[in-house]
Amino acid sequence: MDFADLLKGVASIDGIDRIRFTSPYPRDFTPKLLETIATEEKVCKFIHLPLQSGSNRMLDEMRRQHTVEDYLGLVEQIREIPGVALSTDIIVGFPGETDADYEATVSLMESVRYDSAFMFAYSERSGTYAAKRLADDVPDTVKKARLARIIELQTQISKEIYATRVGQRYAVLVEGPARKDPTDVVGNTDDFKTTVFAGQGFRAGDVVEVEIEAATSHSLRGRPIRLLQSSRVPVSLMEQLTTGISIGAARR
Repeated sequence: MDFADLLKGVASIDGIDRIRFTSPYPRDFTPKLLETIATEEKVCKFIHLPLQSGSNRMLDEMRRQHTVEDYLGLVEQIREIPGVALSTDIIVGFPGETDADYEATVSLMESVRYDSAFMFAYSERSGTYAAKRLADDVPDTVKKARLARIIELQTQISKEIYATRVGQRYAVLVEGPARKDPTDVVGNTDDFKTTVFAGQGFRAGDVVEVEIEAATSHSLRGRPIRLLQSSRVPVSLMEQLTTGISIGAARR
């Protein structure tokens, strides 16, 4: 059994309606896995694909087992899946990162246009290869400036992508009460867009059709149209399931 078979097996379990996995290595994606994501209705059309850097030299220093060319080829295949959303991880200021290395990352972000991204400035972690072997030689001021720039870039890209959802209707899986206003509920679309709307008695595990009325760079706001599916499992279990099922190709 491979990971694609595992996804299909989990999808066959009654009561599990959405499956999302996170942080696979690019090399773990096979044509069979991509086909499973595209054709298995319960597998969310959301893929978190860590990039780390848009520079092959940096990827080699980070001991990643893929090149920029490998990565972009995989992105091209992923984009063939209708409605798929893509997020990533990016590190700036890794030891030895030059202006040219950094600009390669910026250029790749502009080209791929991720729905969202987790972005960090490098900091040493004891016990890692980088901490043991590489000098942390990028000044903190440079790290902060580089990080601020890509955050600004990604915020704008995300804002543009989320804005395209306004006026559209989506099936939203409710996770529970919204933090800012407990009379609202919050959930996620199939492509993992956080969506807030009026509670109206909806509970965790319900699937509600929602028409999107407004968007920010990180969330959607809408109005409920109708209940598509009522929760079929106890709330305590559903709250665990709807936090995102992480199986298989996780970080090693």
